[in-house]
Amino acid sequence: MQFDINLCVDINVQPPPIQRIPLELLMEIFLWARAEYDSLDLADPHSLPWTLSHVCSSWRATAMSLPEIWTDFTLNPSRLIWKRQPLALLTAVTIHCRHTLSFTWRDLTIDGGSDGDHLLKALFQVLITNSDSWKAVQLELPYQLMPMLSQLHGHLSSLTDLHFSCYSSSVDTIEGFEIAPRLTNVKIRGLGPYTRFSFPWKNLVHYCDHRIPEGRAFDLDILNKAPRLEAFESNVRQQILSVPTPVFHDRLSRLSVRDSSFLDSLTLPALKEITLRPYIADETHMDTILPSLVGLILRSKCSLHHLSVYDAAPDSDLVHILEMSPELKSLSLNIPRSRDPSSTHLKSLMSRLQGVLVTQLGTLAINRYDRDTSEAMVFLDEVFVEMIARRHARRALRTVRFDVWVPEAGSYKCPLSEGSVRRLKGFQEEGLELCIRANDFGTSKRYV
Repeated sequence: MQFDINLCVDINVQPPPIQRIPLELLMEIFLWARAEYDSLDLADPHSLPWTLSHVCSSWRATAMSLPEIWTDFTLNPSRLIWKRQPLALLTAVTIHCRHTLSFTWRDLTIDGGSDGDHLLKALFQVLITNSDSWKAVQLELPYQLMPMLSQLHGHLSSLTDLHFSCYSSSVDTIEGFEIAPRLTNVKIRGLGPYTRFSFPWKNLVHYCDHRIPEGRAFDLDILNKAPRLEAFESNVRQQILSVPTPVFHDRLSRLSVRDSSFLDSLTLPALKEITLRPYIADETHMDTILPSLVGLILRSKCSLHHLSVYDAAPDSDLVHILEMSPELKSLSLNIPRSRDPSSTHLKSLMSRLQGVLVTQLGTLAINRYDRDTSEAMVFLDEVFVEMIARRHARRALRTVRFDVWVPEAGSYKCPLSEGSVRRLKGFQEEGLELCIRANDFGTSKRYV
């Protein structure tokens, strides 16, 4: 007997699981993965989104459709020029970013005799051509590229944040940023002390000036030009251009300066946060920084919320400042031994803090630098523990950090008794974030 069997098998070939992820879900995964990385390095083939686009054709198509994962990239031209067709690569990335282009150009030097100079300038020209798409940009440029910036004039319609660095004193003028209607945040570093530049001052909300400080007089008229300014930072050592009356600014709430002459030249009724960091080598101005702050507070009738002081003794001037700051929420002190050799001022401050001084204080941080290990923590005593206990009981204090920097942290013994340490650890168990450590520049020894 013969059987004829006609077997028809309909096999629908399924794509691999990696290609069956719904498009909407895949896009969300890509966006989440990209958010885990601070920046895309164009010269690194192992960074996102390169790795995602190499998995398969559907993943590549998805990656190409998401401008959000291509923007915010880092461009190191000295590395990128060794890649295959770097101009085409950069052009393609700028196209994928579409209308939002955030990036970091990280190349402060150019070898003037190298064959790569032309290519580096061509790469920068690609970005300039798309300057109306710039949003948040960090430029670390060699002085040879400065003349190209003039092309930006009137073509920065989307720029909101600019961090600019050039460590060359031969740049006289920076042009190109005068018209940027959305620019609110500017930070500049390096440059010569007399480099001239102009920004749309009326728009600025945050301005940080970290140019070379030596021999430069800062013109406080910038504050008059920037009525919307809320945060101002400067590293100028001495403000030479005096003003007949202190400059009044009713919106500036955050200030970071290194010279007392700034404080003497300002009236800031909205001031809430201040950082004072005088130059250690300038003993005269170190001694005047806290008295100048007292004058600023009295003149401005402001109430500080956050105070950070470097390299100044926590003496009666600091106590006076705290008395005038009932709403203070955080206090940070960085004290070298030379400013308080026997911790006399710190002991007095701990005693005053037991009472009604700055009752809303939530964060207390002290860094002390001491070559004499035996004296480094003498202010940690029962008065200190009682101060912590009283403030913890009021539930205002949330964080206490004491870091002492000594030559050999491993051999240092904390002066607190075992009972005091147990008491402080009990506060930790009740929710107080408390840390007491001795440190050198290699080890750290924690006591609480």
